[in-house]
Amino acid sequence: MQIENNENRPNLYKSKVPPTSTGTAKFELDPAKFAEPKTTSGGSQKAPPSLTAASAPLTTSDTKGRIPVNQLTAIDVSNLEPIAAPLDMVERLHKMLTRLFSVPNIPAEGTFAEVKVGGKVIAKILNSGGVETSNATNARMQKLFRHETADKFVGGPELAEERARKIAAAFGGTIERADTAQTQRQWQNRPPTTWSIDSTMMAQHGYQVPEDLINVQYATASQAADAITAFMNSEQP
Repeated sequence: MQIENNENRPNLYKSKVPPTSTGTAKFELDPAKFAEPKTTSGGSQKAPPSLTAASAPLTTSDTKGRIPVNQLTAIDVSNLEPIAAPLDMVERLHKMLTRLFSVPNIPAEGTFAEVKVGGKVIAKILNSGGVETSNATNARMQKLFRHETADKFVGGPELAEERARKIAAAFGGTIERADTAQTQRQWQNRPPTTWSIDSTMMAQHGYQVPEDLINVQYATASQAADAITAFMNSEQP
């Protein structure tokens, strides 16, 4: 548990009213039409009769009411004006692309300290101030941080030290500072989070990302979404 810093269903809609008009069409599904192709002893598959190609020519009744292709008129789209998508729709699309096809490159936080009780680690505090603990002690630790205010602790080792002290006092434990503990200045000067294209996820959706885009890191999630959008547009036929 991590504490962050700051079927089959019955048909319920069957009609119980019988058809009253002779002109009412009745639609029924034939299970045989949707059966899996059967495999013969030789390994080949034989489709059910309803799925085989018709060999008989079309009759007059088959083509009655249809318009010949040579009588169709093509629609001229050259004068049609493009319709701009609403801004909120574009923003939602970008967020969706970011969630699906981009991945954040978050710098490793590192451990600030561990709180031990009887030699057993009950909580690990990260340099950001985040706390990793078990489900058994999570609720109790949450209460310790209930009255924290953002104006006093903005995150980082200062918050980590305060939380370690509270946990140790509440559980009667000791604090062991880790070798990876940072100062507040070090934490504030940490490398920023960047974003890159998740080529594995895009491949699962049929997009093969070229090598020159895989290793590019973007400063924001929005920039990553822009790059993904441009790439997907370039893949359109």
